[in-house]
Amino acid sequence: MDNNNLRTSWLKPIKGLIDDYDIMDFANDDDFETAWISNVYVEQPWWQVELGNGEAINMITITEAEAGHLLEYALEYRIGGEWKTIFEGAAPTANRVKIHRFETVNADAVRIK
Repeated sequence: MDNNNLRTSWLKPIKGLIDDYDIMDFANDDDFETAWISNVYVEQPWWQVELGNGEAINMITITEAEAGHLLEYALEYRIGGEWKTIFEGAAPTANRVKIHRFETVNADAVRIK
């Protein structure tokens, strides 16, 4: 892809859990009124997006349905079958929108845990 600003329409979510409260498609449907919410009984929920054959990425933006629910998490990218951590810890802000900028990496998937 030669699009520098990746749109969510071609991203392919991978379902991380079986009994999701809201289906994983809500996580990247371009509708800020919907969201993916894991089943409350799942101890270590995650959500993953496949990026095809790989893309150069340098930013991940998370938008919550309501501010203050996502308090601590990890962001990872995968390349060549190996997961690498981009961010791990307390959310950098209590705002709805959390922007993570980093040095450009090549990734074939990203996930939040």
